[in-house]
Amino acid sequence: VEQPGNTGDIESLSDWTMMVYVTADDLDYFAYTDINEMEDAISRFNIGANIAIYWDQSAAGKSNPYSTGNGSQPAWTTAGKAFIEADSDFSEVATDFIISQDEVNTGDPDSLYEFITWAAAEAPAENYGLVMWNHGGGVYGFNFDNSDNVQKDFLTTPELVEVLEKSQEDGIEFDLIAFDECLMAMIEVGYELREYTDYFVAAEEIVGGNGYDYTTAFSAFESELESVSPEALAQSLVLSFEEHYVRDGNEADTLSAVNTNQLEIVAESLK
Repeated sequence: VEQPGNTGDIESLSDWTMMVYVTADDLDYFAYTDINEMEDAISRFNIGANIAIYWDQSAAGKSNPYSTGNGSQPAWTTAGKAFIEADSDFSEVATDFIISQDEVNTGDPDSLYEFITWAAAEAPAENYGLVMWNHGGGVYGFNFDNSDNVQKDFLTTPELVEVLEKSQEDGIEFDLIAFDECLMAMIEVGYELREYTDYFVAAEEIVGGNGYDYTTAFSAFESELESVSPEALAQSLVLSFEEHYVRDGNEADTLSAVNTNQLEIVAESLK
Protein backbone atom coordinates (compact mmCIF):
# COMPACT_ATOMS: atom_id res chain seq x y z
CA VAL A 1 0.00 0.00 0.00
CA GLU A 2 1.40 3.37 -0.96
CA GLN A 3 1.80 5.56 2.10
CA PRO A 4 0.39 9.10 2.07
CA GLY A 5 3.08 11.51 1.02
CA ASN A 6 5.06 9.00 -1.04
CA THR A 7 5.40 10.01 -4.67
CA GLY A 8 5.20 6.53 -6.17
CA ASP A 9 4.67 6.53 -9.94
CA ILE A 10 3.26 10.00 -10.46
CA GLU A 11 0.88 10.16 -13.40
CA SER A 12 -0.55 13.59 -12.58
CA LEU A 13 0.40 16.66 -10.64
CA SER A 14 0.47 16.47 -6.87
CA ASP A 15 -1.30 19.22 -4.96
CA TRP A 16 1.74 20.28 -2.92
CA THR A 17 5.45 19.50 -2.89
CA MET A 18 7.34 21.02 0.03
CA MET A 19 11.13 21.20 -0.21
CA VAL A 20 13.26 21.43 2.95
CA TYR A 21 16.92 22.37 2.52
CA VAL A 22 19.07 21.37 5.51
CA THR A 23 22.66 22.65 5.65
CA ALA A 24 25.47 20.98 7.65
CA ASP A 25 26.28 22.78 10.87
CA ASP A 26 26.30 22.38 14.64
CA LEU A 27 22.51 21.90 14.55
CA ASP A 28 22.80 18.35 13.21
CA TYR A 29 20.99 16.74 16.15
CA PHE A 30 17.98 18.99 15.58
CA ALA A 31 17.94 18.06 11.88
CA TYR A 32 17.70 14.39 12.84
CA THR A 33 14.82 15.16 15.22
CA ASP A 34 13.00 17.31 12.66
CA ILE A 35 13.20 14.63 9.97
CA ASN A 36 11.67 12.15 12.40
CA GLU A 37 8.92 14.69 13.08
CA MET A 38 8.26 15.01 9.34
CA GLU A 39 7.98 11.23 9.03
CA ASP A 40 5.39 11.21 11.78
CA ALA A 41 3.47 14.12 10.26
CA ILE A 42 3.32 12.79 6.71
CA SER A 43 1.47 9.69 7.88
CA ARG A 44 -1.51 12.01 8.48
CA PHE A 45 -1.28 13.93 5.18
CA ASN A 46 -3.76 13.36 2.40
CA ILE A 47 -2.24 11.71 -0.67
CA GLY A 48 -0.95 14.44 -2.95
CA ALA A 49 1.22 16.28 -0.41
CA ASN A 50 4.93 15.45 -0.42
CA ILE A 51 8.00 16.60 1.50
CA ALA A 52 11.34 16.51 -0.31
CA ILE A 53 14.37 16.80 1.96
CA TYR A 54 18.00 17.64 1.28
CA TRP A 55 20.14 16.73 4.28
CA ASP A 56 23.81 17.63 4.54
CA GLN A 57 25.22 15.48 7.32
CA SER A 58 28.59 16.20 8.87
CA ALA A 59 31.57 14.27 10.14
CA ALA A 60 32.53 17.27 12.26
CA GLY A 61 29.23 18.21 13.87
CA LYS A 62 28.26 17.98 17.51
CA SER A 63 26.64 14.57 17.01
CA ASN A 64 27.75 11.44 15.21
CA PRO A 65 26.43 11.02 11.66
CA TYR A 66 23.12 9.20 11.36
CA SER A 67 22.00 6.07 9.58
CA THR A 68 18.86 6.14 7.43
CA GLY A 69 16.45 3.66 5.88
CA ASN A 70 15.73 2.11 9.30
CA GLY A 71 19.41 1.27 9.59
CA SER A 72 19.77 -0.19 6.09
CA GLN A 73 21.92 2.81 5.11
CA PRO A 74 24.87 3.01 7.55
CA ALA A 75 25.74 6.44 8.96
CA TRP A 76 26.93 8.74 6.21
CA THR A 77 28.71 12.10 6.24
CA THR A 78 28.01 13.63 2.84
CA ALA A 79 24.62 14.87 1.55
CA GLY A 80 21.45 13.00 0.70
CA LYS A 81 18.10 13.76 -0.88
CA ALA A 82 14.82 11.93 -0.43
CA PHE A 83 11.07 12.13 -0.18
CA ILE A 84 10.00 11.72 3.42
CA GLU A 85 8.39 8.36 4.18
CA ALA A 86 5.64 7.88 6.75
CA ASP A 87 6.89 6.46 10.05
CA SER A 88 6.09 7.08 13.72
CA ASP A 89 9.26 5.68 15.28
CA PHE A 90 11.27 8.64 16.56
CA SER A 91 14.30 6.52 17.44
CA GLU A 92 15.64 6.34 13.86
CA VAL A 93 15.09 7.78 10.39
CA ALA A 94 13.05 5.41 8.22
CA THR A 95 13.42 7.34 4.96
CA ASP A 96 15.78 5.99 2.29
CA PHE A 97 18.12 8.64 0.89
CA ILE A 98 19.96 9.03 -2.38
CA ILE A 99 23.40 9.68 -0.91
CA SER A 100 26.17 11.64 -2.57
CA GLN A 101 29.56 9.96 -2.75
CA ASP A 102 31.36 13.28 -2.36
CA GLU A 103 31.15 16.15 0.10
CA VAL A 104 28.67 18.83 -1.01
CA ASN A 105 28.91 22.55 -0.31
CA THR A 106 25.34 23.41 0.68
CA GLY A 107 26.33 27.06 0.99
CA ASP A 108 26.66 27.07 -2.80
CA PRO A 109 23.51 28.25 -4.62
CA ASP A 110 24.06 25.60 -7.30
CA SER A 111 23.46 22.89 -4.68
CA LEU A 112 20.11 24.45 -3.75
CA TYR A 113 19.14 24.83 -7.40
CA GLU A 114 19.95 21.19 -8.16
CA PHE A 115 17.80 20.07 -5.22
CA ILE A 116 14.85 22.23 -6.28
CA THR A 117 14.90 21.00 -9.88
CA TRP A 118 15.26 17.37 -8.75
CA ALA A 119 12.33 17.61 -6.32
CA ALA A 120 10.08 19.31 -8.88
CA ALA A 121 10.97 16.71 -11.53
CA GLU A 122 10.28 13.80 -9.17
CA ALA A 123 7.07 15.24 -7.70
CA PRO A 124 5.63 17.92 -10.00
CA ALA A 125 2.89 19.81 -8.20
CA GLU A 126 0.31 22.55 -8.50
CA ASN A 127 1.93 24.28 -5.51
CA TYR A 128 5.51 24.41 -4.28
CA GLY A 129 6.90 25.48 -0.92
CA LEU A 130 10.51 25.89 0.21
CA VAL A 131 11.84 25.80 3.77
CA MET A 132 15.42 26.98 4.39
CA TRP A 133 16.76 25.20 7.49
CA ASN A 134 19.88 26.20 9.43
CA HIS A 135 21.27 29.33 11.11
CA GLY A 136 20.07 32.70 9.88
CA GLY A 137 21.62 36.15 10.06
CA GLY A 138 19.17 38.30 8.12
CA VAL A 139 20.88 40.40 5.45
CA TYR A 140 24.25 38.97 6.49
CA GLY A 141 23.45 35.49 5.20
CA PHE A 142 21.97 32.13 6.12
CA ASN A 143 22.41 28.38 5.64
CA PHE A 144 25.98 28.25 6.81
CA ASP A 145 27.88 25.15 5.71
CA ASN A 146 30.93 25.31 7.95
CA SER A 147 31.43 21.72 9.06
CA ASP A 148 33.18 19.76 6.32
CA ASN A 149 34.25 22.18 3.64
CA VAL A 150 37.81 23.42 3.26
CA GLN A 151 36.35 26.91 3.01
CA LYS A 152 33.25 27.84 4.99
CA ASP A 153 30.35 29.04 2.88
CA PHE A 154 26.80 30.34 3.23
CA LEU A 155 23.94 31.64 1.15
CA THR A 156 22.98 35.28 0.73
CA THR A 157 19.69 36.83 -0.29
CA PRO A 158 21.01 37.76 -3.78
CA GLU A 159 22.17 34.15 -4.25
CA LEU A 160 18.75 32.84 -3.21
CA VAL A 161 17.10 35.26 -5.64
CA GLU A 162 19.39 33.96 -8.40
CA VAL A 163 18.29 30.39 -7.65
CA LEU A 164 14.61 31.35 -7.55
CA GLU A 165 14.89 33.24 -10.84
CA LYS A 166 16.44 30.22 -12.56
CA SER A 167 13.78 27.96 -11.04
CA GLN A 168 11.05 30.30 -12.24
CA GLU A 169 12.47 30.12 -15.76
CA ASP A 170 12.16 26.33 -15.44
CA GLY A 171 8.48 26.71 -14.57
CA ILE A 172 8.91 26.14 -10.82
CA GLU A 173 6.92 28.85 -9.03
CA PHE A 174 6.96 28.96 -5.23
CA ASP A 175 3.78 29.79 -3.36
CA LEU A 176 5.54 29.95 0.01
CA ILE A 177 9.13 30.37 1.18
CA ALA A 178 9.83 29.90 4.88
CA PHE A 179 12.95 30.16 7.02
CA ASP A 180 13.37 27.79 9.95
CA GLU A 181 16.19 30.09 11.05
CA CYS A 182 16.86 33.08 13.28
CA LEU A 183 16.45 36.74 12.37
CA MET A 184 15.21 36.34 8.79
CA ALA A 185 11.95 38.35 9.01
CA MET A 186 13.49 41.52 7.64
CA ILE A 187 11.77 43.78 5.15
CA GLU A 188 14.97 43.76 3.10
CA VAL A 189 14.82 39.97 2.71
CA GLY A 190 11.08 39.81 2.05
CA TYR A 191 11.25 42.61 -0.50
CA GLU A 192 13.89 40.79 -2.54
CA LEU A 193 11.73 37.63 -2.60
CA ARG A 194 8.51 39.42 -3.55
CA GLU A 195 8.55 38.33 -7.20
CA TYR A 196 9.33 34.70 -6.41
CA THR A 197 6.80 33.72 -3.74
CA ASP A 198 3.32 34.65 -2.58
CA TYR A 199 4.09 34.22 1.12
CA PHE A 200 7.26 34.87 3.10
CA VAL A 201 7.38 33.17 6.52
CA ALA A 202 10.16 33.99 8.98
CA ALA A 203 10.92 35.09 12.55
CA GLU A 204 12.25 38.45 13.71
CA GLU A 205 13.82 37.02 16.83
CA ILE A 206 16.14 34.17 17.74
CA VAL A 207 14.63 30.74 16.97
CA GLY A 208 15.47 27.90 19.34
CA GLY A 209 17.63 25.04 18.09
CA ASN A 210 14.61 22.78 17.74
CA GLY A 211 13.01 25.31 15.36
CA TYR A 212 9.66 24.38 13.85
CA ASP A 213 7.57 21.58 15.29
CA TYR A 214 7.25 19.54 12.10
CA THR A 215 4.66 17.23 13.62
CA THR A 216 2.21 20.14 13.20
CA ALA A 217 3.93 22.75 10.98
CA PHE A 218 2.27 21.41 7.81
CA SER A 219 -0.96 20.30 9.49
CA ALA A 220 -2.94 22.07 6.77
CA PHE A 221 -2.14 19.02 4.60
CA GLU A 222 -4.38 16.92 6.84
CA SER A 223 -7.33 18.78 5.28
CA GLU A 224 -8.71 18.30 1.78
CA LEU A 225 -5.76 19.42 -0.31
CA GLU A 226 -7.90 21.31 -2.80
CA SER A 227 -8.71 23.72 0.00
CA VAL A 228 -5.08 24.23 1.14
CA SER A 229 -4.18 27.64 -0.21
CA PRO A 230 -0.74 29.21 0.26
CA GLU A 231 -2.37 31.45 2.89
CA ALA A 232 -3.75 28.43 4.76
CA LEU A 233 -0.34 26.76 4.78
CA ALA A 234 1.32 29.97 5.99
CA GLN A 235 -1.22 30.17 8.83
CA SER A 236 -0.51 26.52 9.68
CA LEU A 237 3.19 27.28 10.09
CA VAL A 238 2.62 30.35 12.26
CA LEU A 239 0.01 28.75 14.54
CA SER A 240 2.16 25.63 14.98
CA PHE A 241 5.15 27.79 15.93
CA GLU A 242 3.10 29.77 18.43
CA GLU A 243 1.76 26.62 20.08
CA HIS A 244 5.24 25.08 20.16
CA TYR A 245 6.86 28.04 21.89
CA VAL A 246 4.01 28.67 24.32
CA ARG A 247 4.18 25.01 25.31
CA ASP A 248 7.93 25.28 25.91
CA GLY A 249 7.56 28.51 27.90
CA ASN A 250 9.68 30.47 25.42
CA GLU A 251 8.56 34.02 24.67
CA ALA A 252 10.54 34.33 21.40
CA ASP A 253 7.42 33.75 19.35
CA THR A 254 7.88 36.14 16.43
CA LEU A 255 7.19 33.94 13.38
CA SER A 256 5.02 35.81 10.88
CA ALA A 257 3.59 35.25 7.42
CA VAL A 258 3.75 38.15 4.97
CA ASN A 259 1.74 38.44 1.76
CA THR A 260 4.47 39.62 -0.61
CA ASN A 261 2.15 41.44 -3.02
CA GLN A 262 1.98 44.28 -0.48
CA LEU A 263 5.73 44.77 -0.18
CA GLU A 264 6.02 47.23 -3.04
CA ILE A 265 3.61 49.52 -1.18
CA VAL A 266 5.56 49.09 2.06
CA ALA A 267 8.83 49.96 0.33
CA GLU A 268 7.34 53.06 -1.25
CA SER A 269 5.99 54.17 2.12
CA LEU A 270 9.41 53.68 3.74
CA LYS A 271 11.06 55.73 1.01
